[in-house]
Amino acid sequence: MIPGFASLRTRIFVASTLLATASIGAAVYFVSVRLTAEAEAELDALLTRIFGPLELPPDSVGGRLFENSRWSLLADDVYHRIALHLARKDGRADLSLVYFGGADVLGHRFWRYAHPEGYRDAPSAEERAALGSLIERYYLHLDGVIGELVAAWPPGTDVLLVSDHGMHGDFYDRRFDPAQPLQ
Repeated sequence: MIPGFASLRTRIFVASTLLATASIGAAVYFVSVRLTAEAEAELDALLTRIFGPLELPPDSVGGRLFENSRWSLLADDVYHRIALHLARKDGRADLSLVYFGGADVLGHRFWRYAHPEGYRDAPSAEERAALGSLIERYYLHLDGVIGELVAAWPPGTDVLLVSDHGMHGDFYDRRFDPAQPLQ
């Protein structure tokens, strides 16, 4: 294990530092430290803006699933901040790559709440009401994030959006185990 990887902050910081350093050099290292700290400090407010007030007991399945998704939402915010900083600071680059993985994480963890049809062990109406719109709300947030990045790049910049895979329900016949919601 790499020393310091025990904390979420370190993992996000290392990932964002590697992204920034690879794109324009070590000078961005110090900016990524600041941007990571800002994103961490503002994460709860950001999540409230995206999802509204979520009243999920931390010991509930939904609460555990959401809590175990926060790292990916923080990473997306850090990557967004770094990409926006680079676009505003340096303008046109030969190639810029930004990865947002939060939609993938939320899709895997909350698909059954958004699309319960066909699941043998479908979530309750209460669970669907609380968790069923998380994916769509995050898609709307990412649409704004991408729009902000596109607006920051110079006119005429080519933009290509790709996904590593689509999303659909799976394991329709498997019984959902609330004691192990991440498996």
